[in-house]
Amino acid sequence: MKRRESMDICRDILQLTRNGAIKTRIVYGANLNFEIVKGYLSKLLSLGLLEESRKGYRTTEKGLDFIESYEELSRFGLM
Repeated sequence: MKRRESMDICRDILQLTRNGAIKTRIVYGANLNFEIVKGYLSKLLSLGLLEESRKGYRTTEKGLDFIESYEELSRFGLM
C-alpha cells in the first residue's frame, strides 16, 4: 500500500469538509488518527483553506480552489 503524501491528505480533508464535517467524520473519512488530524486542521485553518464553525469545519473558497488545482495537476501526472 502506498503511503499518502501531505498534499494528498490535505486534499482528502478538504474534500471531506466541502459540506461541513465534524472532527470525528474527518478522522474516519481520511483514515487518520485524532492527533494527526489536529495538526492538519491547524495547518489548513492557518492557510485559509478551511474555516471552523459551531458545527465543525468547512472548506473555504480558497480550499475549493486548492482541490481544483490539485485535480488539474493530477490529470497531468504531476501529483
